[in-house]
Amino acid sequence: MNNPHLLLADSVARGGVKRWQENLLALSLYTLLTLALTYPVFLFLKTKVPGGPEDNFHFLWELWYVAHALFDLHKSPFFDPDVFVPFGYSLIKNQDLSPGTVLLFSPLTHFWGEVFTYNFLILVSFPLTAFGTYLLARELWSNRAAAFVAGVIVGFCPYRFAHSVGHLSLVSTEWIPFFFFYIERLISTRRLKSAVLAGVFFGLSAWATWYYFFMVPMAAAFYVAFRIQWRAPGKELWRLLKLSLISAGVALAFVLPFLIPYYLATHGSVVDYRGVGESQAYAAAMADYIIPPTTHVLWGSPVDHLWRNGPKGLWQSEWQLYVGAAALALAVSGVSPRRRRVVAALTRIAVCGRLFSSG
Repeated sequence: MNNPHLLLADSVARGGVKRWQENLLALSLYTLLTLALTYPVFLFLKTKVPGGPEDNFHFLWELWYVAHALFDLHKSPFFDPDVFVPFGYSLIKNQDLSPGTVLLFSPLTHFWGEVFTYNFLILVSFPLTAFGTYLLARELWSNRAAAFVAGVIVGFCPYRFAHSVGHLSLVSTEWIPFFFFYIERLISTRRLKSAVLAGVFFGLSAWATWYYFFMVPMAAAFYVAFRIQWRAPGKELWRLLKLSLISAGVALAFVLPFLIPYYLATHGSVVDYRGVGESQAYAAAMADYIIPPTTHVLWGSPVDHLWRNGPKGLWQSEWQLYVGAAALALAVSGVSPRRRRVVAALTRIAVCGRLFSSG
């Protein structure tokens, strides 16, 4: 079988391949990989969902209720009076109304059903996450083959597979790499288009889950701080600042219509916030980054018996942060003196992200 990334590089190297054709080829290859690596999900799009009866069934209910409220009952989907009677259930207060998945795709749910929509959103997140990573890596490294491999590593990482069987919101990472791609474009080109699109893709990332609303800007702050060329002329820095404000304005236009109702709902009644103890219990340990998943073809069984038992065997997706030995080896081999600024920036971002993941 031909190596996909070699196929991509050879096709472009022969000449005559335009950028949009190259992008389409990369996206097509990622789609084929998705169908192969998630097999047999695509065979049961309307009848079964991946994973056991856990949070995936909760998301099925969300998809169904929002579409039912909008298209059948013709009322607000933000509150269900039939759950927890007589108090009812607020989808805003409990972070259950994900605008980027549940609300945005409610027409698809109405016509094709919640099972199909759930599977569609899970599957489409794989090639889109990989493709966004491909664009970012190609922008940073100018190497198509390496960028394609980077897309495979991120788009099909264990974290995403772990959450694909139950957490529709967390697996919806597809807009995050596009956000960083246009952040990079904004830094390097100082163009209005990049500022607007960075704001759009942050808004879509925040729509997926409030977790990404808080975490993505933190990572972006590290990225900008470590990537920006502080020696640039004052006019360039001033233009970058103005464009960043435009990007923030676009992002707020996406987020505020949902952030304000969420804030009012959570501060207008008694809410049980997760305390420090629970936060620390779910924080990442250094071992979580090096322990393979229990589904690993070679190490899965030993890991299941030796590491993922007891409390940390209940919800393994919460601790599934394995990067992969091959991915780390490729990252080290890609260090080049010609790209010292990029390597240094990405290394610092990784260190800061690791520290923040400790709780």
